[in-house]
Amino acid sequence: MAEVKDVVQAKRFELVDTDEKVRVSIGLDESGNATMQFLDRNDKVRVRVGSEKNGQSSITLHDSDGEARVVSMVAENGSSFFFMYDKQGVTRVQVETGSADITTLIIGGKNKKPLVKASIDSSDGSYEQGNVSLYDSTGKLLAKTPQIF
Repeated sequence: MAEVKDVVQAKRFELVDTDEKVRVSIGLDESGNATMQFLDRNDKVRVRVGSEKNGQSSITLHDSDGEARVVSMVAENGSSFFFMYDKQGVTRVQVETGSADITTLIIGGKNKKPLVKASIDSSDGSYEQGNVSLYDSTGKLLAKTPQIF
């Protein structure tokens, strides 16, 4: 039986399939950020997991063209974000949970304008206040409803 090492160190690890194509890559990118990438048989990145030097971390899911379609991240200050993009790269869903106890959901249209925006603010600690805003396709505010829970 081969000896099993407690620690193996390298600057980069690559897993290859039976055709010698790289399918998983673990290492540092050009900026020194730690990344793990899963590639399809056409050399397109399909999943990327990263941890940046500044403390930000993210997971990105890519479509078969290699374009980012879903991004989930945590910023250095602890705020978290979730983005969904359409085939043209337009943000269609955005969720933010800020470090100041404010949560926002934005559903966008294909013209890069928000159509629905919902927010909950619980930063004062005594109650939560929420609101929903509706917009037309040009970004003009149509209605806003405040509500206290």
